[in-house]
Amino acid sequence: MHMKNTRGIAAALTLACLLQGCAGINPNNNVGQTTTDFLMQRGDCDGAKNTAEPHALRGEPWAQLRMGLIAMDQRCANKGSEALPWLMKAATFRAETPWEKGRGASIAGESGYFNTRASSTQAALALGNLFAASGFPAMKWYWVQRAASQFAEDEREGDELRNAARELGKAIPVEDQQRISAHWDAKQPWHKQIAAPQTTQGDKP
Repeated sequence: MHMKNTRGIAAALTLACLLQGCAGINPNNNVGQTTTDFLMQRGDCDGAKNTAEPHALRGEPWAQLRMGLIAMDQRCANKGSEALPWLMKAATFRAETPWEKGRGASIAGESGYFNTRASSTQAALALGNLFAASGFPAMKWYWVQRAASQFAEDEREGDELRNAARELGKAIPVEDQQRISAHWDAKQPWHKQIAAPQTTQGDKP
C-alpha cells in the first residue's frame, strides 16, 4: 500500500489521545510502553521496535499499535506495508473489562492490557487514514464506526467517534456500508486474549 505523509495519522492519534487519555495522564501499567514512546521521541527506531516487539508478539495491543506506527514512521527503515497487520491486530481487540477500558486506578489486571481500548481506537483511526490516503475513503468510515462500537451510548468519548462516522457515512451508500461491514467484520473479527485480566474483589468486568 502506497503511503503518503502521516500528518493525518498524527491528527487522528492526537484526537484519540485527547479522547482516551495518554500515558502521561493515565497510570501506565503496561511494561515497556513508556520506554517505547520515549525512544520514538528520540528517533531511536531500533530501540523502540526491540522494546515493543516481544509484547506485540504476545498479543498486547499497545505494542501492536506502536509496531504499526514504527513501520509507518519516515525516520525508520521499515516497509510501510508492515503497518497494516500490526494495526489490524490492535484495532480488532475488544476491550470488555474496566481494566481494559482504563476506567480507574482501583481496578487491577494483567500488565499489557491496561486501557487497551485507547490503543484499539488509535489503531482503528490510523487504519482509516491509511486506507483513505490510498484511495479507499469508505474504509475510513468503516474503521471509525468500528472504533465507536467499543463505547456505550452514554460515553462521551464514543459520541465524537459516532458523529465522525455519521459524517463520513453520508458519502457512502447504505448498501455499500452493509457490504463493507459484512466483509470486514468476517475478515477481521473482534478477538480477546485467552485469559481475561483479573479484577480486584468487588469490581465487575
